[in-house]
Amino acid sequence: MKYAIILAGGIGKRFWPLSKVDTPKQFLRLFSKASLLEETVLRVKEFIDLKNIHIATSILYKKRFNRYIKKLGLKKTNLLFEPEIKNTFSPIAYLTYKILKDD
Repeated sequence: MKYAIILAGGIGKRFWPLSKVDTPKQFLRLFSKASLLEETVLRVKEFIDLKNIHIATSILYKKRFNRYIKKLGLKKTNLLFEPEIKNTFSPIAYLTYKILKDD
């Protein structure tokens, strides 16, 4: 079975002044009417079931992600809200473990 882990927790410092802490790069609409996050999920779901797409993000964006869950049809249980913005290893390791345990 195929799975995807999408990392969407950064604030997008390199996209400044377009992105800021309250509007990070994953929520920007650069190439279409869809945000970068939406575009990523739409691309990935062409070859991976929505139920197998996991997203890691910061707890700072929990309210916004709850809207995306409904809009994109994602499972709440497939979201990881990190308490602090750290690095990419922790969410990758945790979600990989979760996927391995569940499958």
